[in-house]
This record gives sequence, structure tokens and C-alpha cells, in this order.
Amino acid sequence: MENKPQITTSEVQEWESKFKESVSPLVQFTQDGTGNGSMKLYNGQSGIEASWAGTIVLNNDNYIKWTFSIQNEPFIECKLNFNENNQVILTNLYNFYQIWKEEWSKHLSIPSGNQDDVNNISGGQANPVEPTPASPEETQPPINENLRTRSSIIANHKLRMQKLSGLR
Repeated sequence: MENKPQITTSEVQEWESKFKESVSPLVQFTQDGTGNGSMKLYNGQSGIEASWAGTIVLNNDNYIKWTFSIQNEPFIECKLNFNENNQVILTNLYNFYQIWKEEWSKHLSIPSGNQDDVNNISGGQANPVEPTPASPEETQPPINENLRTRSSIIANHKLRMQKLSGLR
């Protein structure tokens, strides 16, 4: 059974406004072509997923293309001069991703019958959490434990994986 959660245009526009305030006003959101806006949602047998993408336009034909995904972490492709301003944008982008991921993970994991209970608890109003811009001194790259864990599993179970895949 597949369940495609619905998202309203006003919800998408609200997230886009938050993004412009918190990260960069010079953003172009990637539309999915179906008229649903720039976010894609899924909640089904294979799990939950939300994705969102866009491009932050910088000066001198520089850019930051970003893709948010609940399951696959954020991804960026960029062409930029790594200066203090761009570092702040990248930090704010990651901070905003953390908030976005938390909100949509909760929203997609609540069964549709229980969403009324959540709305009644909060009085129907969402409690927005704004990302705080980090100063360059406080910014340290996040530790990517997922990559380390995956590498460990592959290294420790390489022979078994080869046998299962028919390579041995």
C-alpha cells in the first residue's frame, strides 16, 4: 500500500520563505513539474522520504546546487570562492536542513488519523524553530558516522557480500 502525503502550496511557500530568510534570498527552487511545488513526499512500504532541491545563485556565475533528502542526507554541488560569506551560507544551509529533516520526519511518520491529535496539542499552530547562523569560528565540519559505519560493514563483510551477490 502506497501513501503519497499531500502538501499544500501554502505549506511549500512557507518553507520557501523560511529558507530565503534563514539561508539566502537568492534561491531558485527546483519545481517537480507536477504542480505540487518544489517538495516531493512519500510514505509507504519502503519507508518515508521527503526531498527538496534548489540553487542558490552567487556572484560571478557561482552557485550552490543543493538537494535535501530525509534518507540520503543533504547533497551540494557548488562552484564558489570559499570565503567567509559563502561559508556562512553553507553553514546556514546545513542548519536549515537539520530543522527541515526533523519536521518532515515527524510529519511523515505520524499516521494520518493521529495528525489531529498533534494539531490539538499545539493549538493547530506549528512552533517554528529558526536556525541560528553560526559564526565561522564556531563552525566545524560534522562527523559523518554513516560513511564510517558503511565502510566498516563493507570491510568486515566483504567475502560474505561477494558470496551473496554471486561473485564468489
